[in-house]
Amino acid sequence: DVRTNTTDKTLRNKSLMALSKYYININPKTAIIYLQILTKYKNSNEHKPSLLLLGKSYLKIKKYKLAEKIFNEFQKKYPFENIDEVKFLKGRIYLSMKKYKQAIHYFTSLKNENPFSPYLKEINFYLALARLSSSSYSRRNRDMAINLLKNYLKNKKAKNKYNSYVLLIDLYIANNDYRNSKNIISKIIRFYLKENGVEEVIYKY
Repeated sequence: DVRTNTTDKTLRNKSLMALSKYYININPKTAIIYLQILTKYKNSNEHKPSLLLLGKSYLKIKKYKLAEKIFNEFQKKYPFENIDEVKFLKGRIYLSMKKYKQAIHYFTSLKNENPFSPYLKEINFYLALARLSSSSYSRRNRDMAINLLKNYLKNKKAKNKYNSYVLLIDLYIANNDYRNSKNIISKIIRFYLKENGVEEVIYKY
């Protein structure tokens, strides 16, 4: 096994990285085993990408404090590398930890500092979630969330379209805007009938 038997450090590290990338989506816990080994080699070429992957792996298995710790370590060692990506991921971590003010800080700072960041495509969805959870369910907060979600849905490659539509239904109903909620329901019936829990969404309306 090249991971344990080889004396060629370069080959060993490349092997560990390949295994980590293979397992991160199908079994993040297995990826973490390999990445924990890789991150010990602080002077290797694989240290930076392995540290980033380790943080992502912890995020996938909902070990948010460990993910936060890894990304803090990444920012300390590589302050000018993957800036947008780390800010986006830390915003998601704080959102999941219900630290909404910190989540909003990371999402908004990323929007303000780099208007061309590829992560802006998903930020409005997460920012809407953070703003809705951060304070009272006021009309002002609902309207802000509606605008964020509407802007988000303009992106044809948005990854959270269905969840955004579900949120919009709740927001429109809370605002007594039944015309727009009806339009969203029609879209869900037309395009998202195979989604989990869609019957409950339609029934609630």
